[in-house]
Amino acid sequence: MNLSNLPYRTTSYDEIADELPESSLYKEHYDTHWRNRVIVIDGDWILNEPLDLDAVDELSPYYNPDDYDSLPLFILVKGNMQATNIYNGEICGSCGLVVLGNLTAENIVVGGQEIFVGGDLRVSGFYWGDYNHGSLTVMGHISIYVFLETDYNHDNKRFEERRNADITEYLTDDDYEGLLLGEKLVSYLKPEFSFALDDILKIDYIPWSWKCWINDDIFPALAKGETIFVSPEETQKRRDEISKKQVHLFPNTDISIENLLRFTYPPLFSLVCKPDKNNNPRFEMWDDNDVFYRILYDPDYDAHSVFIQNDEEYGVLAQVYKGELHTSINTFTDEGVIDMTATSHPAHFAFLEKEFAYFCRRYEELINSRIYYLSKVNEANFKSLLANGRLQDFYAQKGKNADGYITLQKDDFILKVSNEETTSARISLGEHSKYNEDGSVAYLYFHYEWNAERNCVLLINEDENGEEYELNFGNTPRYYRAMIYFRKLQLLFPPAEERNNRVISFPDGRF
Repeated sequence: MNLSNLPYRTTSYDEIADELPESSLYKEHYDTHWRNRVIVIDGDWILNEPLDLDAVDELSPYYNPDDYDSLPLFILVKGNMQATNIYNGEICGSCGLVVLGNLTAENIVVGGQEIFVGGDLRVSGFYWGDYNHGSLTVMGHISIYVFLETDYNHDNKRFEERRNADITEYLTDDDYEGLLLGEKLVSYLKPEFSFALDDILKIDYIPWSWKCWINDDIFPALAKGETIFVSPEETQKRRDEISKKQVHLFPNTDISIENLLRFTYPPLFSLVCKPDKNNNPRFEMWDDNDVFYRILYDPDYDAHSVFIQNDEEYGVLAQVYKGELHTSINTFTDEGVIDMTATSHPAHFAFLEKEFAYFCRRYEELINSRIYYLSKVNEANFKSLLANGRLQDFYAQKGKNADGYITLQKDDFILKVSNEETTSARISLGEHSKYNEDGSVAYLYFHYEWNAERNCVLLINEDENGEEYELNFGNTPRYYRAMIYFRKLQLLFPPAEERNNRVISFPDGRF
């Protein structure tokens, strides 16, 4: 980094404190007894090479490698700044960047400091903020191609609402369902900078953050000024390939006879429905917004229904009955169920339209996630695991419990397997949930159980109190988590032809 042609200086924090914006964290929350040096650039800064915020010590004549406090706290740019890549790998106490004007860069990958922009921020590629010791504050307009937050401080609400902000892709660790699969991020990255799922499972038990999908090769590439992303055309091509493999159930989200019949289309409805007390197929789920959804098909009346309930206040119904479309409302009063139109009940009908449109999209996602899950956790893979030679050896060497299970334990996980004909064939994986008051470990279990009558592997959930129930298909993050754990077991107990590439050894009967 060459600043020889720039009017830059190294000074004390106290000398420039009054020039800092009030909204900068360095203005509000800084103790001047710690790392008192600041690099100041009195004008615009056009940087045609990458900026490593871990290496700015070379600019400070006060730097002493034996004295951490001699590192500059931040760089203050009093004008505009233009750069290729800005990055750092150290996420605790790295040098910050305060730009009073506009900041333009190709990629910014940072953590452990404040990035403050008094004007506009324009990032043509990747902005990745990592770890809660770092933050981003932008006073002007934001334009970012892909923004990735992994436990990083920023104005979440502004980013979500895109207030004075153009962000093509906004990814946060709150999107647990998305980060388990990684597709939204991996579709942008060049292959050499991303992990495949099996690579992650060799390191971790499960993807727990978007950062799990990014390998460390990204940092040398940033240092060389290389491109991190594939072209937008390639990203779209990757997404199109995924889309081709998915079911597109609804042509639109209108309340119509066609769409109601699509909800109960037998080959797909059978993937998620269960019989009600009258043995009619039904699917039910609560969503995060305290809205309840039910799909019901009554063959006796040829009635196809979608019922949507707004918490405990009222429920609305869209139904095809005898070939005609009906909409009605139940206010849970003596009125019972009454017909409803946009004219007679405008607010309730608007609720039906809004939630019906949402449920069309959500149900399509559920169907696709169910198909994806069953492609991984199916009869062939389940029985292949049960027949695994190492597990058979464990049966012979360890012996079975009284309930017909063998139990293997590793760190925060416990594996129980039974393939006895006298019991239900079941593979159970428990993950450490919490410590009980007596110091014992409580586990949350994923029970994979073959059900011949339904011709599928059921996922049985067991909570900390030992209560078991089949997991609702609407809980897609839990199903994806179970699917990934199942893949982990396949890597731990591979078929005989794959054993030479086994990921983990099994000393002393522990997996």
